Amino acid sequence: MISDTDGDGLLDGEEFCRYEDGVFKGGWIATQAGGYRVCSDPLKGDVDGDLLLDSHEKQAGLSPFGPNIAPWLWLKAEPVTIYNRGLVSVIRPGDPLTWTLYLNNTNVTDIDQPLTLDYATSVLVTPTVLTQSGSDGYIPPEPGETPSGLSWNFSTNPLYSLEAMTSTLLTGADPALTTSRSPP
Repeated sequence: MISDTDGDGLLDGEEFCRYEDGVFKGGWIATQAGGYRVCSDPLKGDVDGDLLLDSHEKQAGLSPFGPNIAPWLWLKAEPVTIYNRGLVSVIRPGDPLTWTLYLNNTNVTDIDQPLTLDYATSVLVTPTVLTQSGSDGYIPPEPGETPSGLSWNFSTNPLYSLEAMTSTLLTGADPALTTSRSPP
């Protein structure tokens, strides 16, 4: 019998993990949580109690056992090098620096407040947006300058649950710099 006992939009067999004929069946790959297989409870529509149904967690590549209480934010800089066992960007005056900012609202609460990316405005030139995109028709707000960096004002265009955006920015060290500073 095919059923969705807990009413979460997933058939019971999709939630229950099992190994049949040498193949894993049921569950899904939690891509946002490191890419491992997760299963759910066919008797509970929201296993972790974060108000996202398990079918929504599957759709977003999330784990049904990890409450999603904050958005997922990722910032990548290029170029990078290894310094003191960590990744840092080391550039000369005038060299380019590219940032990619990815924001995924894995929470049930809308993001409707500004997001500010602070940086050393006395060292880096004002970033320009190379590309900006959103998920499934979402159009992210354009960032604006602040005294300490760039800010995206989500009050005019909220990022709703399970929506995401990506901004790729180009900046660089101010060509007029004459001194350097070692990473902390």
